[in-house]
Amino acid sequence: MSYQVTSHVKKFSKPLVESLNLAFEMLTILYSVYLIFLIFFKIIKYEKASRTYNARKIRISTRWIKITLLFGLLACLLWVIVSFNLFYKGRSVVSMFYLLWIAISIIIYWVGYKGVIELKILKQREDLRKHKSEFIQNVRILKSDATSKTKILFDKIIDAIMVEQLFLDSNLSLNTLAEKNNISAGYLSQLFGTYLKESFTDYINQLRIEAFKKMLDNKEYRQYTIEAIALESGFNSKSNFYTVFKKLTSMTPSDYKKVQNFKDS
Repeated sequence: MSYQVTSHVKKFSKPLVESLNLAFEMLTILYSVYLIFLIFFKIIKYEKASRTYNARKIRISTRWIKITLLFGLLACLLWVIVSFNLFYKGRSVVSMFYLLWIAISIIIYWVGYKGVIELKILKQREDLRKHKSEFIQNVRILKSDATSKTKILFDKIIDAIMVEQLFLDSNLSLNTLAEKNNISAGYLSQLFGTYLKESFTDYINQLRIEAFKKMLDNKEYRQYTIEAIALESGFNSKSNFYTVFKKLTSMTPSDYKKVQNFKDS
């Protein structure tokens, strides 16, 4: 895995050569671990800087990168085990390196494959974001007919969600919305239960599903992947979107897309 100090240099004893080889191997491993943590902290910095929703800037998915880095650390741990066994037990464990090489090859392949997929989704989201606003503006607003002070406050919050399109922000939560309006999360949760008879999460998910359906109902948007449209609708992952969509519509997004294609055929 790293440069080896050859034992044929006669002026060095065999134990010294083996010690130098192990030292070089450990330095290489430490440098690899350093790079992994450097990338990880760069990702954390990026995530903190992109918490605020910006309609002009797409937040790149980083979860898969962090998972890949974790597997990279596990590969480094395996590398350490293999190196110590190799230098203390000799060639009888050289075959263990094959397992390490296979693991590294899988990680490299995964990064390349996932990188291409994510780049495709990113380009589709950029294209979607240029044209989707006209379809999002007409998403329904659920309001009651009460006129109390709390209702006026609640209507103000609902209007902000719609006008500022806050539901498209995958980081939107009950806590962030409550903080934005200088009230407690518990009180805001009560307002949703009182006036809409549903939870904050259910309401936001309904808006996101409607946004997804409005875009997919337009045949010009069916060239894009379901995942790209789902992410632009405010969902933070494909799995979460599929779960919510099936719960609210009793069908999968793929089946819904097929139905829309059938209607236009």
